[in-house]
Amino acid sequence: DAKFASISVGDATNAIDAQMDVSAALAQVAEEFRVALVLRHIADLDYEEIAVILEVPVGTVRSRLSRGRAQLTALLGNQGESTHRQNNDIGGQP
Repeated sequence: DAKFASISVGDATNAIDAQMDVSAALAQVAEEFRVALVLRHIADLDYEEIAVILEVPVGTVRSRLSRGRAQLTALLGNQGESTHRQNNDIGGQP
């Protein structure tokens, strides 16, 4: 397939690694925030639909998404630092 011909093995590996990092970090996000994130970004529901499903006001959906994104960002930042430290340890650098 032509669209896959331009993707290198390295690019594909990096994309898979990134997806695994996001999945691992998402699993660590508090459940009430994780559910909102999944409904919004994976199920592609709007705020009103999420509010109906979760039986909460739209404002609560907004705050859960904001807090969930903050947790996810912090977790992914920590994973990046951890990976950087591991790579340095393996390479023998400080």
